[in-house]
Amino acid sequence: MTTSQPEPLPAQVKGDTLNAGTTVQLVWPASPGLTLVFDLIYNAIGNFSSVTLTPQAPSWGLPAQAESLPMQIETTSSTGQTIEISSSLTAARSPYAGAIRVTANTPDFVFEGEAVEFSANINGLDPSTVW
Repeated sequence: MTTSQPEPLPAQVKGDTLNAGTTVQLVWPASPGLTLVFDLIYNAIGNFSSVTLTPQAPSWGLPAQAESLPMQIETTSSTGQTIEISSSLTAARSPYAGAIRVTANTPDFVFEGEAVEFSANINGLDPSTVW
């Protein structure tokens, strides 16, 4: 009987085994003042479960807090500038199962589009990103 080895997991995967569930973390240094951290969460059998987004902008006084999608932040920076960030799950183009759409209007970054496309299973294609 021939057994095949499972494909290696991408380097950005956190977690010891698929039995405990797995998180794939993608870090987008969107601008000098803004980093977006996406956590793709896969369940114990490796199927996509959920996603969180943590916007990090300490110089603007924005607390780094993970938010489940869909999410929307509208606030004013510590310097009085407007910060608007929203994100939601959408359908993706083949061969991916899902996408994360981001709209951002910040002091040094403006973006609207799909930031990440991902597979429905942890053993599928590695995520595709705009960065």
